[in-house]
Amino acid sequence: MSAFWSYVALTLTVMARPGCCVRLIDIVSKLKQSRLTVTSSSKVSLLQLVEKLSKILVVIIGGLVVLYITGINIAAALTGLGIGGIAIAFAAQKTLENLFGGIMIISDQPVRVGDFLPGRRPSRHR
Repeated sequence: MSAFWSYVALTLTVMARPGCCVRLIDIVSKLKQSRLTVTSSSKVSLLQLVEKLSKILVVIIGGLVVLYITGINIAAALTGLGIGGIAIAFAAQKTLENLFGGIMIISDQPVRVGDFLPGRRPSRHR
């Protein structure tokens, strides 16, 4: 009976850690965002992207640890996900292309808010 409760405590601890990490990411992101809003609003969008990606990564790692504790072979699961990931990558090729293009525009900043683009007429809203 003692082994059962130690197993339950271990599982709950492992499940709680990603939640704490997500909260910590929220706090750090809000602090950084308040500082960046004053200096550069273009870096805020990059910070938001990094925040979302890091939260996703933390949840995935937490899920893998829970699977490991329950006795599932992680190597086989990741191999299956790798093969499935290739199929999804081919199916979502344009979406991934647009995602990485957006990341490059945000990080390189070739055009900023308020820049004038010659040859473009302002659109008229009716």
